[in-house]
Amino acid sequence: MNPSEVFYDTEGQPRSWDGSPIRDRLGVYAICVSQGRVLLLWPAHAQTLAEFPGGSIKIGESEEHALRPAFRAATGMDLPPDALISCLRTTLSHYTDAYESGRFWNLRHVYCAADFSGEACALNQEAWRGNDGSTLRWVARADLPRVTFNFIHQKAAEFLMKGHDDE
Repeated sequence: MNPSEVFYDTEGQPRSWDGSPIRDRLGVYAICVSQGRVLLLWPAHAQTLAEFPGGSIKIGESEEHALRPAFRAATGMDLPPDALISCLRTTLSHYTDAYESGRFWNLRHVYCAADFSGEACALNQEAWRGNDGSTLRWVARADLPRVTFNFIHQKAAEFLMKGHDDE
């Protein structure tokens, strides 16, 4: 690890590495699209910052195998059997002090586009609570620029706002 590498906190502010241990985290998230809308999650611990539903990947676990139970845990819904259509991979050096006691992370995230067209699950609900206390809501794609995303999900959100999906 390069000691001069810059890490970014949840708001995107730069933080210098202080030499403390750096942890690696692999994550997989679903970018669910349907009828011009995107499914977003506001976690219970950070209700002002939107994220995509998903979770961690254990070593040796496939992305799809990790995503399905993490998605269900977060949303209370199952991903449709053939929903996953493409993936975006990102890497970010991240510092967090909000709820992780000042830890530095190398985050490697995979964002999988999931096509929910034709699925009846929760498409007509305005908002609902996930199993972990998070708030979930379908947001019109045109409204995404007005959403404040957790910085670790910002790259994927920008990619989506530029029209890079398969809907």
